[in-house]
Amino acid sequence: MAIGKESDFVIYNSQFWGGVVETLQQNTEAFNAASQNAIRLVTRSILGDFERESFLKSTASLISRRDVTITTAVTDNKLAAGELVGVKINRRIGPVS
Repeated sequence: MAIGKESDFVIYNSQFWGGVVETLQQNTEAFNAASQNAIRLVTRSILGDFERESFLKSTASLISRRDVTITTAVTDNKLAAGELVGVKINRRIGPVS
């Protein structure tokens, strides 16, 4: 018996995209390798002015012991969604000489 509903969750269809441009990723990996990770760059693509992340919250009693000799009905656990929203901040270091 399903008890979850789509309205219980936040899904960013237009903003649900991952990955980075391949050229940027390759150049970043080359820089990190050349500096032997002394200075490490990380590529992140974030659409818009806010960084949004939705996730499933921990569900109590999700994993429990099972008695194989009992055949009584089991109640469903409801999944809950959480959300983190933060302002995207663009930063720069330098120039330095």
